[in-house]
Amino acid sequence: MPLTSTVQEAELLFAASDNMKALAASGDLKEMHSNVEAGLAKATAEYTQIRDRLLTLIHTAQSKENELLNEVKEDFPDLNLSSHGTTDIMSVFTGSGFTSIENLRAVEKLKATEGEFSAIHGHEEQLRALVEVQAHALQNLVMLQNEWVDSVEKDAVTKDELRHFREKHSVFASQVKEN
Repeated sequence: MPLTSTVQEAELLFAASDNMKALAASGDLKEMHSNVEAGLAKATAEYTQIRDRLLTLIHTAQSKENELLNEVKEDFPDLNLSSHGTTDIMSVFTGSGFTSIENLRAVEKLKATEGEFSAIHGHEEQLRALVEVQAHALQNLVMLQNEWVDSVEKDAVTKDELRHFREKHSVFASQVKEN
């Protein structure tokens, strides 16, 4: 047993089977631990990369929605719409996060009262497409986060993020299915 071992490591090794002791003595156990740590580091990096891409996709859709809302407000200045107030990519975690849904519902309500050739129809289609992008990104975030919680990280923060993503996805998906 190396002199650098902790008390906990020494206790585990002392209680270990002969096979484990042989693995430890040969250095194979340390190599296995290194391989597991390297695999976890790689999985964490890939998880973070995919998650960041999905969050960027949502943020981009929200930014495009802000641009679209400026056009809608020019055409329909009395329509009460809300912009996504923050340009922070982590905004998907803050607030209710349903600004896009609220805007789409307001535009749909106006569309019902406007004529067939009103500009609101095109705006509604564009807004709906941006909501669909967010719904699909949220669906993928839920799947990714669920696998992460099941396989790697079961802490309260990660589980809370999963709950938050599920809630948002549920609302976005129901809005997309409604029409």
